[in-house]
Amino acid sequence: MDRDDYNKNSALTSAAVPKYPVSQSRLKKLPKTRIGGDLSYHVAGFLFESDVIKVNVEEDIQGLEQDLDFYYAILGYHVTEQLLIYGSYWFLDAHTALPVPGNATIEDDELEIFTLGASHDLMDRIRLKAQYSRVTIDGKLQKLSQGIVINEPDKGSIFGVTVSVIF
Repeated sequence: MDRDDYNKNSALTSAAVPKYPVSQSRLKKLPKTRIGGDLSYHVAGFLFESDVIKVNVEEDIQGLEQDLDFYYAILGYHVTEQLLIYGSYWFLDAHTALPVPGNATIEDDELEIFTLGASHDLMDRIRLKAQYSRVTIDGKLQKLSQGIVINEPDKGSIFGVTVSVIF
């Protein structure tokens, strides 16, 4: 079943708006534990940078789960002092379980991005950038009380060109 099939069924659509045991604003303000680290290494024109972040929600609401894992790495080479070419990889894994009586849901999302790009310093404070990214999204929503699983895979490409002015 995909999201369009799910939304066409009015009985299911009314159930699609969960009545949380806590307000949305309180969910955003729940205490979180965030653990992370980063690495930055530059040598002989090469650069490697990486981040790892793990976030867990800490709350005494039985059955509430909210976790986020994020990984990022970039490998680049300065062809000249002004021109950098690079490739990067991003990965995000998000998990949420909401214990709503009669409408409990579990949502799992994975986002993966591969990027190739170049950055050229036109002047000290002006930088031109071009980047191509391949994005893959794999989402899954489970409506436990209805026994429904909605898979939402998606892929796409993004090409961007920007001019950055550094103040």
